[in-house]
Amino acid sequence: MALLNRLILRSNIKRILWTTSNMNFYINNVKLTSQMDEDQWLFYKKNWDKNRPTSPWTVYKPQLTTTLSLLHRITGVAIYSSLYFAALGLFVLPHNFPYYIDQIHTLSIHPHVFTTAKFILALPIMYHILNGTRHLIWDFGKGFELPNVYRSGYAVILLTAITSALVALKL
Repeated sequence: MALLNRLILRSNIKRILWTTSNMNFYINNVKLTSQMDEDQWLFYKKNWDKNRPTSPWTVYKPQLTTTLSLLHRITGVAIYSSLYFAALGLFVLPHNFPYYIDQIHTLSIHPHVFTTAKFILALPIMYHILNGTRHLIWDFGKGFELPNVYRSGYAVILLTAITSALVALKL
């Protein structure tokens, strides 16, 4: 609901008709159903009339902790999805894995391109491993003080870059 307020209500300010008769939103004469009671409706209407933000996404600037948390989730989904589709592709394709590796080697691609590709592939994996280790340490109740949280966050970023470079150069 907050994202709807931010994206739709702020961008279509002149095209919104507020009605309090049935507690409905009308945007461009299209009725959006809502489960708000009258107190919630009046709260949002008061804040809207005073031009106050109705969503925390419009108030708070991104912090290191929220950014690292979102990146951890995104990299987890990306790693899972890429492994799933790679396995599915190898299952469906007519040849086995060494055949495709040989095909890549016959392309005569410059080694810097391979190193860059390996770095790009290693980056989300190393980040997810290191940030997951950070979360495991938190599960033991260690490192919750705010300076330690930021210190460990910066350490994860630095170690991700270093370990990804090492993996790309050594493999």
